[in-house]
Amino acid sequence: MKCRSSIKFWVEKCQMNLNNFSSLWIFLLIFINILTGSLTFADLLCRYCGHSVTTSSALINVKSPAAYDNWNLTVLGVETIVQTFKNSVPETYNLIFANGADLKFSGKAQTAETWFEGMSWRPCVCSACNTHIGWYFQSPEKDFVGLVIDNLISEDYVDTLTKVPLPQKQISKDAESKGMVKDEL
Repeated sequence: MKCRSSIKFWVEKCQMNLNNFSSLWIFLLIFINILTGSLTFADLLCRYCGHSVTTSSALINVKSPAAYDNWNLTVLGVETIVQTFKNSVPETYNLIFANGADLKFSGKAQTAETWFEGMSWRPCVCSACNTHIGWYFQSPEKDFVGLVIDNLISEDYVDTLTKVPLPQKQISKDAESKGMVKDEL
């Protein structure tokens, strides 16, 4: 994963032309906000393969009367409404919403049993591993994605899961206990 505090990363991410004065000004404001911690950009990843699904800036709050429960949750630093829905199977899903995500549609759009009146829906899967991630909801006026929070993990959390190597002395003791010689290490 690229370091999000790298200037090169943000120039590439925003596809900025730093020769243009307004682009340079916007870039500097964003970069200062990142350095001071007042502005962050983070990704939600597919929990199964690590593919980037959406960003904190895409998260939105959408309410549905079909939800049988809802609560607030801070996701990637954004106060987000989580809603619980049941389908006809019956399976229960906790969803958050975004105005964009890197997902593939699965199946045809349907209007029956929609959780949002007047909107059609389609299942969506991870673009990389095809795991079910949520649903795409669409009407002539608006569209958004409902994401199953149980199938997502934050990039920031994943970065904390790095395994720390054992000290060399511990490696040697483990090797000796298995009958390995020093050259086999």
